[in-house]
Amino acid sequence: RVSLSFCTMLALLSAVFAAVPSGRYHGTTRVTFKKITIDVQTVSDDSFSLKIAGIPGATVDCPSEEYVITGNDLAIKNLEVEGDCAHDQFKKASIKFISATYDEAADMITMKAKWKLISVTLKAKKVAGDFTEEEESDGPLQRILKKLEQ
Repeated sequence: RVSLSFCTMLALLSAVFAAVPSGRYHGTTRVTFKKITIDVQTVSDDSFSLKIAGIPGATVDCPSEEYVITGNDLAIKNLEVEGDCAHDQFKKASIKFISATYDEAADMITMKAKWKLISVTLKAKKVAGDFTEEEESDGPLQRILKKLEQ
C-alpha cells in the first residue's frame, strides 16, 4: 500500500495546476526616445492576444497566440511557423524574440527581444480590464505638453 504525505500531494497538485497569466497585462518602455508599449490579454488558459506598438515602421497585433509555461519560462508555441501571426509580424517589424517569462508573485510578463541592433526588455504588469493608456503617466514633459494642447 502506498501512502503519500500531505506535502507530496500538495507538490503534485501545484505541478498540475501551474500558475498561468490571467487577465490583462500592460507596460511601456522608452528606447531611443520612442515609447514602446506591450499589451497582453489572456484569451484562454493557453492563448493570449499580443500587441506591441511604437516600433518604428511596424506594429504587432495578434488576436490569439498559443503559449506554454514551463516553470517561469513563457514560450509562444508557433513563433517559428511561417503563417503564424506573431512569426510574420515579428519578422515584418524586424523583431527577434529572445525570451519571455511569467512571474506569478509579481503577476508580470517580461519579454526580451531585439529590434535591429537594439535589445529591448518589455515588462507588462497586471492592469484592470478597463485600463486605458491615458491612465498611464507619460512623465512630466508629456503632461505639460498635453496641458498646452488644451
